[in-house]
Amino acid sequence: PLKTLLLVDDFPQNRIMLERLLATQGITCDLAGDGVQAVTKVQKSMRDRMSFDAVLMDYMMPNMDGPTATREMRSIGYTGKIIGITG
Repeated sequence: PLKTLLLVDDFPQNRIMLERLLATQGITCDLAGDGVQAVTKVQKSMRDRMSFDAVLMDYMMPNMDGPTATREMRSIGYTGKIIGITG
């Protein structure tokens, strides 16, 4: 079961809505507004041995898009689920 996940979306309204929805299921979210922030948060979580159970990743974002961020996460050894979302 998922307990903690990283929610990555460049629209604050989407992050807030999804975070609230997931909280009703007992899932704790950390939030990122683009792929650069997401990769940084995944690196830190792995370094702290508190890796996310999954990542919900928007496709199109500024600075670094979802597919690029996904490749970066895989290249640093993140093995959790990465689920693409788009609106």
